[in-house]
Amino acid sequence: MAVTMMDIAKRLEISAATVSRVLSGKGTGYISSGTRERVLEAARAMGYRPNRVAQGLVSGKTKVFALWLRNSDAPFYAKMPRVLAELGMHAGYEMILSGYRDRGGETLPPGAEEYDINAWPVDGIIAADCPKRVEQYRQWNPVGGAPIVMVATDENPEVDSIAFDHEVGVEAAMQHLIKIGCQRIVHLTAWCSVSAVQRCRQKVYERVISEAGLAKRVSVAADETRATAREHVKKLWSEAKFDGLFCINDDVAIGAHRGLADIGVTVGKDVALVGCDDIETAAYMTPSLTTIQQPVEAMCTRAWEMLEQRWAEPKAPLQQERIMPTLVVRESTSQFGK
Repeated sequence: MAVTMMDIAKRLEISAATVSRVLSGKGTGYISSGTRERVLEAARAMGYRPNRVAQGLVSGKTKVFALWLRNSDAPFYAKMPRVLAELGMHAGYEMILSGYRDRGGETLPPGAEEYDINAWPVDGIIAADCPKRVEQYRQWNPVGGAPIVMVATDENPEVDSIAFDHEVGVEAAMQHLIKIGCQRIVHLTAWCSVSAVQRCRQKVYERVISEAGLAKRVSVAADETRATAREHVKKLWSEAKFDGLFCINDDVAIGAHRGLADIGVTVGKDVALVGCDDIETAAYMTPSLTTIQQPVEAMCTRAWEMLEQRWAEPKAPLQQERIMPTLVVRESTSQFGK
């Protein structure tokens, strides 16, 4: 049975109010240091643990925040829980992780009609690439909902957000492919719920291709998984060969890399390949993958700062910022044409 403040008070023969004040950090001016030490020592010896639920009822704060994570098994997103959990822990917060598999429609788990995103009361939400879920939450909570910070996309303009400048990254990638001599560049994208990101990357690809006087070729895979990209790129090659391939993310690029190898096409020699995200695997492939680096840790750190600022100033103006990505050139393009 859990140890309560009343149990500590009975052992020390003092009032429960005194124990409560000590354990909540109050009463410094009128509770003696000796009594304070006795309470803290008894709490440690008896294994007392604060009741977060009870504290939340009194204070109106749960000291819990939620991380909504799209495709939680994808490497790009996998780092976010660790970074944000550590940031929350240092500030005295626990994190609830809610993830789902997005295969194009950002669907909720089976039984979505009964699935209640309000089921767990939290003080704030950090939402990674799930704009539809944010929109649904705001519809269900027009007033009084927890503050939200969106990360990786700024598709919901009415909440705080920290996103990457996708135009800058794609422009750099495309100019690089053109500079090394690619003439038939394909953009391999995929159905996903983060449509603003998808549209932006495709739009920049098409603009740069047109400005260079080259033919546009966009191919849409059924989803963003490596397995789907592996088979899709084989069909793409059989329809018409190409010498440059810009993929919507690194997972798609890795699948395409394997698919090209399956049919005897050498990445880095026959085809220059570029991904997006710079997940850890990208540097360890053979050849290593040229990609647009998006600093996840910096993004998460800024998202947490935004959430803390929103707690401190609920009525402050919206915070909407962008992080500049950089192109990391590796062997999948550096050896092309040599």
